[in-house]
Amino acid sequence: MTRHAPRSGVTARYGAGNLQSVNDLIPTGRVLLRSAALALLVFASSAPIRGAESPWKLDDDFLRYAEGSGGEPRWEPDSIGFMIRDGAMRFDAGASRGVSILREAPLATALAIEATLTVHRSRGKEWKTAGVGIRLDDRNFWHLAFVEAPGAMGGRHFCELSEKLDDVWNAQSEAGSRLTRGEATTGEFAWNFGTPYRLRLVLDRGGAAPVLTGEIREGDALRFRRTYRFDAKAVDRGRPMLNAAGLVADFDDFRTTIHETASEQSDPSKVKPEFPSFVSAPLTIPGTLPATGFFRVADQDGTWWLVDPRGKRTLSVGTDHVGYRGHWCERLGYSPYQRNVEKKFGDAANWAESASARLRSWNFNSLGAGHSAETRYRGLAHTEFIAFGSEFSDVASLVEKTFWTGFPDVFDPRWERFCELRARQRCGPHRDDPWLLGYFLDNELEWWGKTHQPTGIPVEVAKLPGEAAGKRVLAASLREFYRDDFMAFSAGFPSEARSFDDVVDWKELPPPGDDRARAALMAFVERVARRYYETTTAAIRRHDPNHLILGNRFAGDAPEAAWDWAGRTCDIVTVNIYPRADLQAGRLIGAEDFLRRRFEQVRKPIIITEWSFPALDAKDSRGRPLPSQHGAGMRVDTQAQKARCYAIMQRSLAALPFVVGSHYFMWSDEPADGISSSFPEDSNYGLVSEADEPYAELTATAARINALLPELHSGELDVSAAALPEAPGSDVLSSLNPVPGVVDYAPGAGGFTIETGALKAVRTPGSGAAFDHVFVRETAGGDWIELGSFRAVMHIIAEGTPSWNAAAAVIETEAREQTPERLVLEMTFARDARPAWQSRWRFTFEAGQPFFHAQALWVENTGGAPWKLGGCFHYALPNIRGNAGDDEPGGAAVPNYYRPIGAWRDASGLQFGVNAPVGDARFAVTFWKDSGFHADARRLIDLDLAPGERWTAPSDEPQMVIFGGRL
Repeated sequence: MTRHAPRSGVTARYGAGNLQSVNDLIPTGRVLLRSAALALLVFASSAPIRGAESPWKLDDDFLRYAEGSGGEPRWEPDSIGFMIRDGAMRFDAGASRGVSILREAPLATALAIEATLTVHRSRGKEWKTAGVGIRLDDRNFWHLAFVEAPGAMGGRHFCELSEKLDDVWNAQSEAGSRLTRGEATTGEFAWNFGTPYRLRLVLDRGGAAPVLTGEIREGDALRFRRTYRFDAKAVDRGRPMLNAAGLVADFDDFRTTIHETASEQSDPSKVKPEFPSFVSAPLTIPGTLPATGFFRVADQDGTWWLVDPRGKRTLSVGTDHVGYRGHWCERLGYSPYQRNVEKKFGDAANWAESASARLRSWNFNSLGAGHSAETRYRGLAHTEFIAFGSEFSDVASLVEKTFWTGFPDVFDPRWERFCELRARQRCGPHRDDPWLLGYFLDNELEWWGKTHQPTGIPVEVAKLPGEAAGKRVLAASLREFYRDDFMAFSAGFPSEARSFDDVVDWKELPPPGDDRARAALMAFVERVARRYYETTTAAIRRHDPNHLILGNRFAGDAPEAAWDWAGRTCDIVTVNIYPRADLQAGRLIGAEDFLRRRFEQVRKPIIITEWSFPALDAKDSRGRPLPSQHGAGMRVDTQAQKARCYAIMQRSLAALPFVVGSHYFMWSDEPADGISSSFPEDSNYGLVSEADEPYAELTATAARINALLPELHSGELDVSAAALPEAPGSDVLSSLNPVPGVVDYAPGAGGFTIETGALKAVRTPGSGAAFDHVFVRETAGGDWIELGSFRAVMHIIAEGTPSWNAAAAVIETEAREQTPERLVLEMTFARDARPAWQSRWRFTFEAGQPFFHAQALWVENTGGAPWKLGGCFHYALPNIRGNAGDDEPGGAAVPNYYRPIGAWRDASGLQFGVNAPVGDARFAVTFWKDSGFHADARRLIDLDLAPGERWTAPSDEPQMVIFGGRL
């Protein structure tokens, strides 16, 4: 590749007659064509900046730095996206944002910045920018930039001169900081990929008020110009910067001239931060331990505690997303919560004082993930969110980042540098802060890949290009695991590979054929986990050895290796769980056992960092019901029930000796219109409504229960002393309409009809269904209305591949009890195709009732190979009124309803569904629809069965209820 000889600066480079031939241009297109070369001459004729007589100058053509470096030490990038490539400063960091500061420059109050910018392409689906700017800190800067709008907005290209002031974006146009715009401006300008443009940003202090001017030229043509007069509060000083997000761009031929400088003491990054003295919150127990000035953890006689900076034992009782800006709503084009609190409080500081005071009055002592900076140092400990993995997955991923977090390629050679830069930027400034609880590494990384299986990461890695670092490590890991025994490897992974080297050519992962192959994949997952945790935690501790590392907020669960390495490297392990609660019994369902099991593995204290129970009686600020159709959490009917669930959750967690905190999800409700098309959450999670009004039952309960948590945790107070608010649920079956009648069973040649007066079930000879047609009638003597069919389906994992198999035949039917009041019928189902099985089920019908009971008695592996029985599905497929076309998920028409039912509903409101036993973690019900109907009413089993082996239901096995009618 032909290169330019080193030059002293841009003037020599752009002088007339110095332009080199097209044949000498670098193929990336970074060198300017003649029209762009004339731009400097035009800029040079602009009015000069008035100020000091001896300005500070720098011309930088980026030719003097090592290839692949970030331009250090002159430039200080906060992202690995900034890297010298072919004599230009290239930015390429996926969708993530990056800034590179000219750290060598003095802090300026009057300056000019120029650079040539060529954007090659865009990456990601969000807003994308690239430009130059004047930066004081991350919360205060100007930039002159190219912008690409998200695809949902047409991918429009335009330019902007915008200010971020006190963390408020476009502050130059906001009330209280609105600046006067100059008249000499241009109209819209749609920039193009591959075209070099010259950007110039000038802060001139020579007039009555400072003036900022931004210009963009294409060759000698002025394409964009905008000015602002600083007649209100504004960012009026800073250092030159380059910044970008989501665009692959080259910066070249940078020039800056600084005419006036400011005291370095006015640069936040140069001033050592001073933090308020810590004051212990009321949620402590008597006595003190050695104080370190920072939060730490301690195990006292088997009970774990947080120890605050003053040595007091406490718990972290917090809530997430205590934010002034609330939730942006794509459909509305604004955040309704923010609009409401702006009217109510005027600004973020007034809002923050109110929000923090309310939280303290409700006996919270911590700010969880996603809070506004204004809420800090108001009596609540706070957390920092680093996002190592989710940010780097924009750059290189093992699991592609689509609508969620992805998983980073931790073997990419840039990973360590990325973690180092991120820790330096995000942790170093906080190392002396006594109010900081600690650092979250990430949130809900896709440890399961896209398959929700333990081997999900290698499944996705196999799809990567052969040159991907992670795929090469997968190949090496498999070679190492099989000790270079390619024949054994081929037996476990049948494919066209002829050697271990061919693994990088895989387009997808061959299904593992035996246990050794599955173990080989898990060995790779273990290598991934070790690399992730060791790199991230070491980077934090280099820049801040004082604070706790709070794990990476698992999304419910993760593969064993992830928990192992979290326990080895983190101070606290964090997990987001949304358990079900038995409102009648006042207990959680399965959550405590899950947490005990994971604690035995990690042997580190645990904080639950998300949990909630949305209620269906909430309304938005315009009086519309909150749908609560999207997002996690068991739905309940009323705020009173939600308050009861809050108390159940908090007192249950406090009683676990290894849980040192919980963070409720979250401060304010989501918009009724959802957040966005890719993230449509619309649920009642809030302590406060969209109108910023507290939910009285919930917050009163929080205040009472939170105050008791330390005593509950210490054992000084019995759980029964934390009384639950009254809010019973209602029984599903009692709301159905019985019809007088008797049970009539009419068997035939391979088929039968059963009638109860309210329900009729028909089996067709030769069918594999239990009941091919189920009918209901709503009045005595009324017409029979078809509901649908009912089948026995097995969830089986054979050779690592899950399948859901309906019975193909009924091989035996036996009436075990038959009276006019009751029929107990047992049926044996069979499937001969692989995976082959037989299963015995019991069905019970009662006179006059529009429902029957169903129970799996046993399942047997009748094939020739072992498999895992995941569970039995009570599969009720709809055909309401003989037409499934208008049948939709019914029940409460929300996911994860507190009454464990799933149903189908037609336009008239008639329903056909399944009701699971209350409070039994072995049963779960979710009905959903895409291109087909999914009646997922399942009895979870998770048992390996060899050929001839049988699972048999225990003596306490409850029954599902299959019903028809109106709820």
